[in-house]
Amino acid sequence: MAPAPKHSPAEQEDMILCAAASCIAKTSLLDFTMSAIAKEAGVSIGTLYKHVQSKEDVLVALAVRMFQQLHQTFAKALDLPLTTPEKIIAVALINPNKTQCYMFDSHLDALVNCEAILRRASPRWLENMSQSIDAISQLFASHWQYAMDNGELDLDASDATLDEINTACWSMHVGYTQVVLRHHSRTAKEMTEPLPYPLPADDLLIRNSKRLLNSYQWRQPVDQAGIDRALAAVIAADLR
Repeated sequence: MAPAPKHSPAEQEDMILCAAASCIAKTSLLDFTMSAIAKEAGVSIGTLYKHVQSKEDVLVALAVRMFQQLHQTFAKALDLPLTTPEKIIAVALINPNKTQCYMFDSHLDALVNCEAILRRASPRWLENMSQSIDAISQLFASHWQYAMDNGELDLDASDATLDEINTACWSMHVGYTQVVLRHHSRTAKEMTEPLPYPLPADDLLIRNSKRLLNSYQWRQPVDQAGIDRALAAVIAADLR
């Protein structure tokens, strides 16, 4: 009888993805090799390919973990004792270091949205990534729905309306982040402008989020006191 494996499939996968992150940190998102990952993880190349069949699979698998970390952090912020619009402000006030899964998160996020990567990744990992992204969207959608159901938000409770407010807030948050990162990458050589995180309570994103949220009919619109409460709650929850 063959000896029992030292590690379960789940443990092997964890070892492989941890090794992958380490190899990428030592090289880059483009220059790592599958053999280096197998060596770092202490598994055979055959065992490696049972879990990830290509470098594209490795990137998508790491992205799944990145989105899961993002979900957990957002869930913690949305569970704070605040009004719903204040919770959205709180999300914007989170220090990105608290959502970071890998030092290369922002670059990984850009890569796994590239059609060339998606085309070569396996269906299993693509489905896992799709589910992890959908979970984040559903997390926010459930809070908008709850706000409508309890009368906190006076809005037609339709799927189209939910999509409207969800997409508007998410697009503003993601778009702002991309603008900041691109601006920083252009000035990184001189290192004269560090990333502006965590955001101050009077940052453009916070002011524009307040304006966007208050374009809807809330029982208690966002005001400066609400922003201050959100900031205090984020700090107390160790999200900043």
